[in-house]
Amino acid sequence: MVSARTGTAYAGIRTEGTTYLRGAVALAEGLSIRATGRLLDIDKDTVNHWRPVLGRHSQGVMNYFFRNLHLCECQLDELWTFVAKKEAHLTPLEKLATVSGDAWVWSAFSPVCTLVPAWVVGKRTLQDARRLVFRLKSATDGSMPFFTSDALPHYADALLEGYGVWGTPLRQGTRGRVPKPRRYPPPDLCYAVVVKG
Repeated sequence: MVSARTGTAYAGIRTEGTTYLRGAVALAEGLSIRATGRLLDIDKDTVNHWRPVLGRHSQGVMNYFFRNLHLCECQLDELWTFVAKKEAHLTPLEKLATVSGDAWVWSAFSPVCTLVPAWVVGKRTLQDARRLVFRLKSATDGSMPFFTSDALPHYADALLEGYGVWGTPLRQGTRGRVPKPRRYPPPDLCYAVVVKG
């Protein structure tokens, strides 16, 4: 038996539809879990159960609609926050679990159409910069926007890996190993570092 709620944000939710909708709107507006529970007169654990359901559904909707976007300009940036506790206050066991602590929200923002076509939550690493660029590339139509970012070196490396073309450097002389192929920036890749003053 298939429910009418299957494949929607209401799948698996037992709360009355209007209450759930009001709660989803309150959470989207930034109201806390406890405040949302008090507002709707329901348990905070119920509200906490809604968050991953809403998040997965929102990500699916975003992936479905954010395809073949034509972007002229894209600003890459990251924002620091933390989950449960700041990194400095974690116990060794909490650090090992890698659930709590510092987190970075990486975002690609198109100022022309005021749209965030890609974002990633993770650490401030090259791996997460790559994840952002690959998500952005999968949301666009193949055209390369003009990229800007702060001076974090991970962006240049991630853009080269995501949009670079393979080439083999010319061999210098006749001795030694043949150079290995490497990625080069294509001629239409435009990237600028914005110095914030």
